[in-house]
Amino acid sequence: MFVNGRSKADLPESVIAAHLWMTRGFRVIPCQPDTKRILTGFGPNLANLTTAADIEFWFRERSCNLAVVTPPDGVILDFDDAELYARFASDNPQAAASLTERTPRGGAHVFLYAAGGTVPRRINPVDGLEVKRVALVYPSTIGGKSYTPAASGPVLTLDISQALRGFATVENTDPSPRARPEPSQGQIQVSGGLIAKVKSSWPLLSYLAYFYPEVRLTGGGRWRSGRCPWHDDANPSLWVDADRGIWGCHSCGAHGDVINWHARRMHLDTVAALQDLARQTRREVPA
Repeated sequence: MFVNGRSKADLPESVIAAHLWMTRGFRVIPCQPDTKRILTGFGPNLANLTTAADIEFWFRERSCNLAVVTPPDGVILDFDDAELYARFASDNPQAAASLTERTPRGGAHVFLYAAGGTVPRRINPVDGLEVKRVALVYPSTIGGKSYTPAASGPVLTLDISQALRGFATVENTDPSPRARPEPSQGQIQVSGGLIAKVKSSWPLLSYLAYFYPEVRLTGGGRWRSGRCPWHDDANPSLWVDADRGIWGCHSCGAHGDVINWHARRMHLDTVAALQDLARQTRREVPA
């Protein structure tokens, strides 16, 4: 696997992990080593860390801890101790099968998406459990001890009330909720919001790194170049604008964004490609 033109073996674990979290729709934050404090100087860049080059700039040489911020429909269940988490896993095996990490103090973080796209307005958990939107993740360390992957599956989309049954009282945003229903497989509704969410979850450089590692891009910052995979390209004629998430070929004329690239790769029309990327964002992100 190549990320930003470098092999996976050459990159720190924090860089690889940051890419994975971004493909899941989470924002990433560099924190000072062995702490939960945001890295000095990063604050103004919180909303702008969206490209592979940005991730490498903040994480590659700094030995940072890595924190993630959930998307609007995401929650993090933070169990303080192993015994409470073990009871949760026994009582709610479906929720416990979602992506989980063990914390340095012996507890666990369980990552979930809310069915219908709406997190309940109020969640009152039992003692020893917090419901969060921000948390440190692997390979971060606190007191010299590391966060470690536990359940390595995808982040699951579940009814939060059911996922927390017996561990929290949950109040919905509206007594008669009007949250859009969870679409059936292959029936994801297309909207401007969905397009924006897919592009945010799949930055073009991250997409190419996972699905097209053979496309070796050179350059740095905004502009990259490489050999176009859509024709016999003896000289690099592919260009990538990392800031705007678009690409084109000076030779064959192919061009577009990450959705257009996925459509070409999968031989789909753009609507079907968008729906397929939306499903992969939720359920089929490469581990």
